[in-house]
Amino acid sequence: MASSTLIKYGNSLDTGTIQPGRTLHVDAYGLAQAQVTYAFDASALSTLVDALEASIVHPDSSTLGFTMRSYKYSYVIQKASVLMVTVDFAGVDRTAGYTDAQINGVSTSSAQPIETHPNFTKNTDTTIGPSGSILAGTPGAIYNRAIFNPVDTGGSGGVQYTFGGFGVETDTTQPPNKKAGVRQFLRPMLTIRGQMFFDSAQVARASHLIATIGRTFNNDSDVAKLIAPFSSTTYPKTKCLLTAANVETIGSPITGRTCAYKVNYDIMLSPYDWDSDIYGSGQQSIF
Repeated sequence: MASSTLIKYGNSLDTGTIQPGRTLHVDAYGLAQAQVTYAFDASALSTLVDALEASIVHPDSSTLGFTMRSYKYSYVIQKASVLMVTVDFAGVDRTAGYTDAQINGVSTSSAQPIETHPNFTKNTDTTIGPSGSILAGTPGAIYNRAIFNPVDTGGSGGVQYTFGGFGVETDTTQPPNKKAGVRQFLRPMLTIRGQMFFDSAQVARASHLIATIGRTFNNDSDVAKLIAPFSSTTYPKTKCLLTAANVETIGSPITGRTCAYKVNYDIMLSPYDWDSDIYGSGQQSIF
């Protein structure tokens, strides 16, 4: 009896067939995420795993105009040894290669030495007190005067002073000195907490951002991108201090397999310039 002939229908599953229903999501900041389901013959599992571990490019990348790479997958083996593989992709939908900054502002107060108050020895903030109203005291108001202890620095430095606190009023006919014992004050501080994604080709920009920790920024253009919609005119680079930053690799850290780098950062905004002798500015431009 002659053997029956095997007739195959549909596409070969050796190299995978894209299934209907693939999805793509791009958020308001430019982060693109997608899912694609492929059908494979189960015999191709080991080859498939090797390919996915090396990361593959999203099949629509050439049409979309930006590259998404795979960073995780899952599979289910169905009837007839059909392997249904769901692959997750990520990338950046921006020609510059990095997303817009997603930020939120946190207003807090920070304890600062009273000597750094803008009205300690010279009134520079009339929204706090009228012109001439200084913490160190006004002429004739002895109970309001700060105590300064002379220190002989020697040589040509002459005598300088250290702050010794505010005196206690002993004259019972005078009101008590409400500043007695005050050594610190709460200065309002605004911290910008931001998040950006850089595609794999922009790792140098992410590195430059991380390297700016503990410094002000290299230029106002960098600040404008990192704190928008706050204005770099109001907060130029000299008033912006990068206090924290951390980076996370999306996908494998091996070159050629990374989808993107996620950087979270904190920038403390000051109403006054940060002291360049202490902090310095960023050594390289980020953008």
